[in-house]
Amino acid sequence: MATLTVRYDIPAPRFVHSFVYVGEEKERAALKEAEQEVAARAGADTEKWFRSVVVCAPEVLPSAAADIRHGLERAITAWALDLSAGHPTRQGTINEFLDGSDFLVTITKVTDGKISVEVHATSESVGSA
Repeated sequence: MATLTVRYDIPAPRFVHSFVYVGEEKERAALKEAEQEVAARAGADTEKWFRSVVVCAPEVLPSAAADIRHGLERAITAWALDLSAGHPTRQGTINEFLDGSDFLVTITKVTDGKISVEVHATSESVGSA
C-alpha cells in the first residue's frame, strides 16, 4: 500500500515535523468526509479551514497533546490529498494517484496565510513523477 508522508521543513522560525498516512481509497474518502464535517460544524468553508490548520500547525504541534496532534494531522492529510500530484502529463490529485505511488509533501513556508509546498511522487512502475 502506498504512503503519503507530510513533512514540515520550515527554516525560519525553524520547525520540523512529519507524519505518514497509509489508507485505501475508502478510508481516504471517509477521512475527507469526516474532516469536511468538522469544518462545517465550525461554520467554516472547508478549503479555508484546511488551510488555516496547515498554517497554524507549526504553532500548535510542538506542545499539543496526542489527541490534538492526531486531529491536526488528520486535517492536514485531508488537505494534502487534494493537492495536485504534479504528474508531468496527467492531471490529478494526490488522492487519485496514491494507490500506485508514494508521495512526499514538504511544507516549506507558512506565512500570511500562504503555504509553500513541494510535492514529490515515486511509482514502482514508472519511476519519478
